[in-house]
Amino acid sequence: YTVTLNAVTGDGTLRLDLKGSGTGITDAAGNPISGGYTSGATYTVDGVAPTITSALTASGVYRSALAGYTITASEAVVAFGATGLPAGLSCNAGSGVISGTPTQAGSFTVQLSATDAAGNTGSANLALTIAGKALTITGVQILSRAYDGTTVAPLDLSAASLVGVAAGDAVTLVTSSASASYADASVGTLKAAIARGFGLGGADALK
Repeated sequence: YTVTLNAVTGDGTLRLDLKGSGTGITDAAGNPISGGYTSGATYTVDGVAPTITSALTASGVYRSALAGYTITASEAVVAFGATGLPAGLSCNAGSGVISGTPTQAGSFTVQLSATDAAGNTGSANLALTIAGKALTITGVQILSRAYDGTTVAPLDLSAASLVGVAAGDAVTLVTSSASASYADASVGTLKAAIARGFGLGGADALK
């Protein structure tokens, strides 16, 4: 005989025994079974999916190796997964480690998954933020000038350039709106000034 169980839920163990009478089971001649059976095999039932237990937020920096992020789950897992990762990152299916160097910046919703030995899969969304790469400007000079009653500080931008652009990226320094000013209009020497209004151009400027 084949016994089929439907709609079994949860985790636990299952054993099939047979009553000694009243089963309705007969042999080919119509004789009922003469006794029960209480030594059925025990089976483990796993119907519950793993729960993702690792943090659901993570961050990194464009063109910098991602600090270790590992998917963890509430039970033993045979396979991890992550879909929706930015270019440059990947997930190790065996360990759950997400690693690499992202070549995209922005906010990403990554679907994490964990599958147990019974084939149950649990999932959760990871909010991953990849910040743009920090750049600095060098070669900007504040020029001396005669007192004119204003806070305007003249700039020399002939040697201005960007520092920190990743190799292969197209990023340029835009100075068309750049200006500088002193904190006040009084006469002085070696006065500090603040330069502002610089911008970025090029195909990779938003990264």
